[in-house]
Order: sequence, then C-alpha cells, then structure tokens
Amino acid sequence: MASTTTSVPWGVQATWTRRASVAERAWWGFLAVALLSPVPSLVATGRQYTLSLLMFVAPVVALVAGLVRRGSWAASWRPLVFSLGVLFPMGAVLNVLFADDFFTYPNAAATLGWSVPAVRGFALSDSHPIPLEEFAFYGFGFAAILLAYVWVGDVWLPAKAPRVDWTAGRASALIVPAVAAACAFPLQELLAPGRAFPAYLTYLLLVPLPVALWLWPCVRPAVNWAALALVTAALLALSVVWEVSLAIPQGWWGYRADAMVGLHVRAWHGLPIEAVLVWVLTPITTVFVFEAARGALFARRAP
Repeated sequence: MASTTTSVPWGVQATWTRRASVAERAWWGFLAVALLSPVPSLVATGRQYTLSLLMFVAPVVALVAGLVRRGSWAASWRPLVFSLGVLFPMGAVLNVLFADDFFTYPNAAATLGWSVPAVRGFALSDSHPIPLEEFAFYGFGFAAILLAYVWVGDVWLPAKAPRVDWTAGRASALIVPAVAAACAFPLQELLAPGRAFPAYLTYLLLVPLPVALWLWPCVRPAVNWAALALVTAALLALSVVWEVSLAIPQGWWGYRADAMVGLHVRAWHGLPIEAVLVWVLTPITTVFVFEAARGALFARRAP
C-alpha cells in the first residue's frame, strides 16, 4: 500500500513549526492581560470602580515581571521611580486641592467607601470626600504608561536614546500655556455663558502643559517617538473603554459643568474636552519626564 503524505502550505508550516519569539510571546501575553483585566468590573454588582483599576494594576505587574525577566529592570527602575515621584503629586494635588471644583462622584457603591477629605479654602472638608481609588488611579496609571513605554522601546520598537540637551529648554515655553489660559474664560463665555470659570482647562494649561513644552526640546532626541505613539494610541483606546463606556454611564465619577469650558464630545456621553486633553497630554508629559530623568541619571554615571 502506497504511503500518503499531507502537505502543509509553506507559510502555515513555518508558523506552526517555528517557536514564537520573545516579542510575540510578550504580545500575546500582554493582550491576554489587557482583555481579561476589565472582566471583574463588567460582571460585578458593586465596587466596579475599584475593580476597574485592574486595567492598570494587571499590566503594571505583567510589565515589571517582563522587564525583570529580560534583565532590563536594573537600568530602568531609578528613572521610573524618580518620574513617579514627580508625576504622582500632580494627580494627588489635583485631587486634594481641586476635586471639589472639578469632579463629582455620584455612585458611592462603585468604590470601597474609603475616602480622603478635600481642601476647601485653607481647611480640610468632609463635605465632598475623594475616593481612595482616585489616588490609586494616578499611581498605577502613571506607572502603566511608563512601563509600557519602556517595554515597547526595549522589545518591540527599540531605538537609541541619546543624552538630554538641558540647554535647549526655553522660558518661552510658558508663553503658549499662559496665552491659552487667558483665552479660556472668553471661550467659556462664548460657548457656555453663565458658568463660573473654566478651572479644569486652566489647570491643565498651567501645570502639565508647561512641563511638557519646556522639556520637549531637551528630550526630543532621546524620545522613542514610535513607542510614544503606540502607548498614546493604546491609552486613548483604554480611555474609551474605561471612562466613556464604563465610568461616565455608571456614575463612577463625573465633571462639574461650571468648571468646564463648554466643549463636549456628544457621542461619548457629553465627555468634556478637558478629559480628552488629559488622555492626550498625560502620556506625552509622562514620557518627557521619564526621558529627562533617564538622561540626568545617565549623565551622572558618564565619565
């Protein structure tokens, strides 16, 4: 009896027989983490905001483990920690000083019920407590962005990181934010007359934006722009799932109309334009701060 053989198309055979590379295994592993981490918040009947933080916590754990396994953690942890030390207070100060003016938290059942009092004037106020989840979001959110940027630059889209040019920074970087902030109130009067003050947009224009603009010429040669683009795109996609599809409809948090300039994305449950600006500006500022920290540490070690 003649033997028969089953032929396999060349491309498929190569795919089946070739062992997956580190980058491919990392990609599938991270995709699994990203897809599974929202599940608890989708099926839970309470504490949904708390459980939704797994969308940041799970990638942080996976990325740290991956960097440690690759031996890249030793070279990255110092600038990561320094960057978090700069970035986390931005979010914490925003919450403690301005949460009363910018945000609402209508669905208390979506949190653990642990809160921090806000600052009202020169005293602490319990009239508008800030859920502890807000602070966890800033901590793990910044960490997830930083680790994803390091991982993408280390595994998928490697690029050489030259030294930072500190002489390139210019005080003129403050002009654009100052002019934009000055235009915010007239814009609000045009779009939504009668509102108090566009405080949230003013904060974004005068705190994180000047940091990004001042650092941009200094760190521009060091930034892995492909990695930054990928991380920003992924973060925007996550924001649509986390904030637009879950948080806003379920009342995990909301925005005080009087503190917004009056531009909204109607298709996204009336999401104010300030929230969109946060999701765009955050990865840029985060990566710029990280590259500045990495450049400073590299310069100290250089002979």
